[in-house]
Amino acid sequence: MAGAQLFCEVPSGIASDRLGRKKTLIVAASARLVAWLLIGLSSSTVGFLCGFFFLGTAVAFESGTDSAFLFDTLRERNESYRYGNLEARSYQLGLFSMGCANLLGGFLMVFGFKIPILATIPPMLIYVGSTLLLKEPSFQRARSTTDFISQIRTGLKQILANQNLCASTAIAICIIAACEIYFRFVQQFMTGTIGISPTYLGSIYFFWLLVSVVASRIGQSSHLQSRPLFTILMCALTCGGSFIFLGTASVAPIALLVATILPQSAYGIVPTVFRSELNRDLPSSVRATVLSVFGLGTSSVVVVGGFLCGWIAATYSTGAAFLGEGAAIIIVATIGLWISLRRGDGERDG
Repeated sequence: MAGAQLFCEVPSGIASDRLGRKKTLIVAASARLVAWLLIGLSSSTVGFLCGFFFLGTAVAFESGTDSAFLFDTLRERNESYRYGNLEARSYQLGLFSMGCANLLGGFLMVFGFKIPILATIPPMLIYVGSTLLLKEPSFQRARSTTDFISQIRTGLKQILANQNLCASTAIAICIIAACEIYFRFVQQFMTGTIGISPTYLGSIYFFWLLVSVVASRIGQSSHLQSRPLFTILMCALTCGGSFIFLGTASVAPIALLVATILPQSAYGIVPTVFRSELNRDLPSSVRATVLSVFGLGTSSVVVVGGFLCGWIAATYSTGAAFLGEGAAIIIVATIGLWISLRRGDGERDG
């Protein structure tokens, strides 16, 4: 799944900017439907892997395109000022629905392991039908006619030209990737190190996602969105510190459980604040491409970091892997802070 997402991130962003948001979202919805059909109906390893390949493809084609579609539609209506609130609300609804799905999936699993997977197919059919009813924003139809490479280069130049945006991008990639890697190890960590019964995991996940929803709501505040780099830096220090704390297996289990809430808070705030900053500072013609480049960076860190964390966990312990994640986040945050201060020094010198 991560490999497919990594491979398709940039092409999907280019397709969104060149071919249209609606067509790209139709491809994403169709890929999700095919993915869950393969995973739910296949009885072979090959079919299972193909299903997750299509799922990674769907994630890549959605990445950035959904945000760009929303922003272009609002801009066409002269309502772009609503983007921050609507984007955050969409993200919060997604997190809340994931939490509800965790609870429902745990209940349906009593009747068979494939039942929760097959239960996702009807919503996917609705998803495909909904994308067919979308209206392509006319503002986005005025696309750039430059070649693919030039389009990517233009988008990256706009990020690199703004040191604060460049720092925010690097730190946000690190935080989101670290949280996604952490989600892959946390179940084993909770049942093994903390000693929580697997029967409580669904309820715990639901609670965590509610924490992310509340955090995303906090990320909508004008105070945080007016200082995106500072907000993301604070989330990085909090998230990195919690991972280091999780790596110390000698502390009380309840303290470890509380510490797992902090990454969920960062996972709610950072995407809300960062996407608002990115969409505000980039022109429509390259927005989805740059968001997909951001997704490419995140996927790359997930692939490499996930492999390294898996090796550390297998060789040493899961706690050691968390320590490595925490150290990496704090190092990247320190570099981002240095970039920001260097910019400030340059302005004072000028």
